[in-house]
Amino acid sequence: SVLQMIQTLEIFSTTLKNDEASLLLVMAAKALAQLQSHSDRMTAEVVDWQDRYEQMGQLYNELARKSGDLAEENEQLLIKCEQHEVDERSLNDMLVAKIDDLADDNEKLECELESYKTLFE
Repeated sequence: SVLQMIQTLEIFSTTLKNDEASLLLVMAAKALAQLQSHSDRMTAEVVDWQDRYEQMGQLYNELARKSGDLAEENEQLLIKCEQHEVDERSLNDMLVAKIDDLADDNEKLECELESYKTLFE
C-alpha cells in the first residue's frame, strides 16, 4: 500500500549515510504522502458527486412521476369541464323551452280570462 511505501522510504532514508540521498527519500515520501492525501480527497469528492447525481436522478424520477400524475389529473378535469359545459347547455336549453311553454300557457290563460270577463259583463 502507499502507506507502507511511505514508511519504507522514511526508514530507508534514516539508514543512509548520504545526506542528499536521504533528503531525496524524505522528499519522495512527503510527495507520496501529499499525492495520497490528494487522491483520498478526490475519491471522497467523487463519491460525494456520485451521491448527488443519484439524488438528482431520484428527484428527476419523482418529478417526472408527479408531472405525469398532474397531466392525467388535468386530462380528467378537462373531461369533467367539457361534460359540465354540455350539461349546462342542456339545462339552459331545457329552461328556455320551459319558459317558452310557460309563456304560451300564460298567454292561453290570459285569453281564457278575457273570454270569461266578456261572458260576465
